Amino acid sequence: MAASVLSSPRAIQASVLIVRTFVLMRRMLVTSSEVAGRLTAIEHELIKHDGKMASIVEVLRQLTNPSMRPKRRIGFVKLKMES
Repeated sequence: MAASVLSSPRAIQASVLIVRTFVLMRRMLVTSSEVAGRLTAIEHELIKHDGKMASIVEVLRQLTNPSMRPKRRIGFVKLKMES
């Protein structure tokens, strides 16, 4: 805008610089909103995975805890004959 009024080389350079700055700011705004959207999507996926991981850990804890019932012996059992 200043270049159209002043018509000096310095005013033209200032106008070009201002336009480039606004273009750069617009690109940065679009990029940052894209990044924010991607981060939100990743956060939602992590929340889903956290729930799944918690259930897996719970199942593993149940499998690693010794059971309270007595273990059956492996092999043949000799039956007692009634007399």
